[in-house]
Amino acid sequence: MLLTLVGCQHHDWESFDQHEDEFSARRLYQPLVSGQNELLSRLPNVLGEPVVFALDRRDVHRIEDRSIEQSEYWDQNKVVFFDIDSEPSDEVQEWVWFNPRRLRVEHVTFDEEGVFSVHRSLPEGRQRSVRQSDLDIFRFNFHLADDDDDDTAEQMISLHSARQLTFTDDPELSPVFTDDGNTLLYLATRESNHHQIMVKRLAETSEEDEIDSAVPLIANQTFDAQYPWMLPDGRLAFAANVEGHYRMYQVEDFDAWNFEPLDPQSLDLLQYPIPNTTEDDEYIFGSMGEDGIPMPLLLKLPEQYDLATLLSMVEVYNPRINEKRALLAASLIEARMPKLDNWPILNFGLEYEQAADIFFDLPRIAAGDTLSKEIVRLLVGFTQPLLRFKRNAALSEAGMWQARVAADLVDNEINERIAEASELYFEAAYLEALIDIQSELIAVSDQKTEFFTTLRDRQEAIRLQLMAVAQVRDGQVSERHFSAERLTFLKARLKEVSGIPATIDLRLAGERYRLSDMDVPSLGELKDIAQLNHPRLNVARHQLSRSFYLREAGHRIRPSMNFAGNYVVSGLDFDRVAGSTIVNDSRDDEVVGLGLGASVPTASRRARKYHRGYWDHVINGQRLARDAEIRGVDTQLNEAYLSFKAAQWDKSAKDSSHAYVGEKLRVTRVQALGTPSGGLESASDLFRDANVSDRQGRFDQLSPYTVRMEFLTSYADKRKVEMDMGLRYVKLLREQGIARTAAKELADRRVPVRDRSRTSIWLWDTKRVLSSDGDIDTFMESLSVWKVKRVYAYLHSDSELLVDAAAREKLTLLLHLCRQQDVEVWALLGEPEWIQTGNAQALRTAVNRIRLFNAGFGSYEPRIAGVKLDLEPHSLSNWDSDASYRSKMTTNFLALLDQAQQGAGDDLPVWADLSVKLFSPEETDLLGQTLSRIDGATVMTYFDTENAILKWAQIAVDSAGLPTEIGVELSDKAPASDRITEWTPSRRSAFHTKLIESMSDSPFFSGIALHDYTGLSGSSNGDRR
Repeated sequence: MLLTLVGCQHHDWESFDQHEDEFSARRLYQPLVSGQNELLSRLPNVLGEPVVFALDRRDVHRIEDRSIEQSEYWDQNKVVFFDIDSEPSDEVQEWVWFNPRRLRVEHVTFDEEGVFSVHRSLPEGRQRSVRQSDLDIFRFNFHLADDDDDDTAEQMISLHSARQLTFTDDPELSPVFTDDGNTLLYLATRESNHHQIMVKRLAETSEEDEIDSAVPLIANQTFDAQYPWMLPDGRLAFAANVEGHYRMYQVEDFDAWNFEPLDPQSLDLLQYPIPNTTEDDEYIFGSMGEDGIPMPLLLKLPEQYDLATLLSMVEVYNPRINEKRALLAASLIEARMPKLDNWPILNFGLEYEQAADIFFDLPRIAAGDTLSKEIVRLLVGFTQPLLRFKRNAALSEAGMWQARVAADLVDNEINERIAEASELYFEAAYLEALIDIQSELIAVSDQKTEFFTTLRDRQEAIRLQLMAVAQVRDGQVSERHFSAERLTFLKARLKEVSGIPATIDLRLAGERYRLSDMDVPSLGELKDIAQLNHPRLNVARHQLSRSFYLREAGHRIRPSMNFAGNYVVSGLDFDRVAGSTIVNDSRDDEVVGLGLGASVPTASRRARKYHRGYWDHVINGQRLARDAEIRGVDTQLNEAYLSFKAAQWDKSAKDSSHAYVGEKLRVTRVQALGTPSGGLESASDLFRDANVSDRQGRFDQLSPYTVRMEFLTSYADKRKVEMDMGLRYVKLLREQGIARTAAKELADRRVPVRDRSRTSIWLWDTKRVLSSDGDIDTFMESLSVWKVKRVYAYLHSDSELLVDAAAREKLTLLLHLCRQQDVEVWALLGEPEWIQTGNAQALRTAVNRIRLFNAGFGSYEPRIAGVKLDLEPHSLSNWDSDASYRSKMTTNFLALLDQAQQGAGDDLPVWADLSVKLFSPEETDLLGQTLSRIDGATVMTYFDTENAILKWAQIAVDSAGLPTEIGVELSDKAPASDRITEWTPSRRSAFHTKLIESMSDSPFFSGIALHDYTGLSGSSNGDRR
């Protein structure tokens, strides 16, 4: 029966344990693993395994077990090194180590003797209590040593020497060293639990010499000192209660025995953002593994943080989220406990009895009487509770629901912290842009000041006008200062939320998102999503379920019944009278007993009544709380939905306003230039020329400054409404309980550097398109119909568009109109004779004109976005037949690419048209030299079937290794075998979708390019018909 009971309970335990393990893996580790996987996909992994040493006063040895958990890296009795081998071809070994006092990865710096020292406080001597042991400070020196077993192996870090530095028998020691490593400072415990700063000189001692005794750093110290820290400039900072409360103090001269208050504002350490002057914070710990066993992995922090990277770090490193995970783990353990009460209780006993009747009734001794008796009983048995199964099952189920509540709290914390990090990111990115805009506004105010100063010198302005400009400028400076301080605060908070070390200089990528045209689901559908997913609602529901099971479990005062089985072995020794002699006798007995017992507390009925009534009221209250939570989520979701829609409407209004002000600025610039055929050399000259009194009567000379400031202000408003849309969209996700999906949802709306769905076109006859307003309107309509986002406008033979004032304004108008449709305008350059003659001068002149054209605009105004070269050497007549000609043309072609890159500089990216023939095996060398000289490529396929284009597009994109468009020939001037005929916008869209699907694994595919605009008009008209 005992075996049967134990087996049943063991089966029940195994079933429950398996259920708990499944729940644990699914709810506890899944958020961490998913966050880690997202993080690992965005941060580069550092090659190199940990080298772990266990430190002890008597022994230092390396731990060979590679499965050591990351939590052990924090122990004082371990030191962890990493051999960083990011480039296998690198001959220089780089070592980093984990500093547990600063909780960060730092570079290992060896001294002149090749030694790196680690100082730790380790137990020494007797244990003072359960929690405290006497500590002393030890120094462990490490160095690089060759492996004796392998002469070709790299050097491995190993122990050089170890030494005990203090002999204090103190339970609290905190070592601090000066930068030169020759002065040891630490806290020693004194009477009344006060801590005294002690100093010990190590400079004059070798490893074999005795170390001088420590002396107090501050003479007659009667206060308590805490948190000593060596500052970068050599000062010691610490906290002390000199005046009855703790504040910061400093010691500059360790020999003077005095100290003075420390102004925290004087510490660069406390200023944000902290410049990253060293490489100590390049690395951070990550984890990877399966079955809930995280294995440490070293990750390299990025130079810039985009939103997706930051959100993945929030899910992994945020302390509040990890706190909730720890409580979840505790609740999972607690849920296992109630059913343990069902297990049988094993009973063991040993009894000894001695009876000696002779001492109580001496006169009545007769033959056969027992004089003494010794009994030893050994008992082995069990007790099985019989009436606890139902209650314990209910308590266990209640524990499971409590674990679900804890899991929901983890989800809710992730939801809140990711939403907070997203909002911080959007506002910080906006403020970075706003500070630049405010600097531009201040620059315009300075120009206005210079303008009025010139007029005042000529007695054409009064002091009041200068004061008005100064007043505006002071306000702008004040706003910029506030923006900078606000940005500092936001970045500091963002680092806290995402778990980034405080010493990191947080550089934001500042990507922008196109949310104005996002079609969000209806409010009813959003409410359904919130009802199913919001963690707060799940908490309310699961708490209600937990209370139900606690009610069903009943009160602990209740009847009980136990079944018991015992096996008793008795050994008896008798001294009895036999005739006239005393005889000793012994006997062994075995007894097997089974029993059934019960107990009924007199208060059990009353306890059951009170228990049920108590939980009935709790359940009713939780039902009301659940309904109130549902209504609260609905209300907040309504508000978030309307707020986001209002931001979308506001974005449309701000775009319209900014377009109007941009056109106003362009018209003002035309008026400022004077006559349509001449005037100033460029628009920027206007802001440097105050001597324009000859036009004072017919033109307000303040207009350019005023409109320029109006333009910058409208651009700032546009960026602000973009921030508002981001903030409100994240809030909309948070109120649905799905803020964790923010990175994925926003990734599809990001304004990308490489847009896979982008369509580009060539515009060869730029001047003709700009000849009349009707032609411009037709062109812009075609861009809308074909969903074009990039225009390659030919500007070589039409160079007067860059030089002549009136023509230049036509081109400027095109730039403004294209910006309103989010279309980039690139300069298209290229003539066949450039390659044939090697004439780089013409290309150099064209690029310089483009740069000068762009320089005529202020910041944030539309301008030419890049340079596109149409120089296809494979189209030359003798390319395939004459080897020497081909060699010369190759040299000229590469020289032109070099010249274009040199002239364009860092501001203008350079792309080039490449024939698909260049991707054949025999052109490998030329392809490599070409790709190394450009920033992007448009691969011209020249096929008349879509299947052929798809085949070669895959080959070209895989081989390019840089942003690549697939060019499709549509022009009627091309041979029929080289072009696609009767291509409508719907066919283009279907082909583009198919092309995107085939390029799903390529990060370099950047859309398609249609050659050229003249091939679109007939097709688009046919599609409309």
